[in-house]
Amino acid sequence: MWVTQLGNSSGIENLVMTRIEYSQERVRKAIGCETPDRVPVALRLDYCAARWAGIDTQRFTRDPEMASQAVEWAFDRTGGWDAVDSTWTQGIRFDRLETWRMPMPGIPLPPDKLPEADVAPAMTAEDYDVAIERGMYGLFNVIQRRLGKRYDAKLEEER
Repeated sequence: MWVTQLGNSSGIENLVMTRIEYSQERVRKAIGCETPDRVPVALRLDYCAARWAGIDTQRFTRDPEMASQAVEWAFDRTGGWDAVDSTWTQGIRFDRLETWRMPMPGIPLPPDKLPEADVAPAMTAEDYDVAIERGMYGLFNVIQRRLGKRYDAKLEEER
């Protein structure tokens, strides 16, 4: 924990704030167009964290708990940051949930290879009408079916 001393009419009082509280305040101020104590830092180092921790990317994408531990270890090693993208916690589900094809380590990529996004267009001109009529999630479902993906509630509950 960090301790900050604030002056007030009755003298000096100690206000104890955790790193998380400082980070939340910093991000809140930046989003609110206020001036934080410094620019918030948000890192996207998930697979780098895996490499630092000696975890191959296949294990990292299949075990969200291990992935989270690796990212926390990287947080401590780098001195921390204010925000983080948590897509690693979706693990292998990421490929099943997104509207693009994403070869994953071990499926069909080698276990130590980073995931790759297939940049082929998934949307067609007709999909704009779907988006207007059914909204974003309706469009999302149409594209997923076109790619041969199915949401399996039972499988997701097991995760």
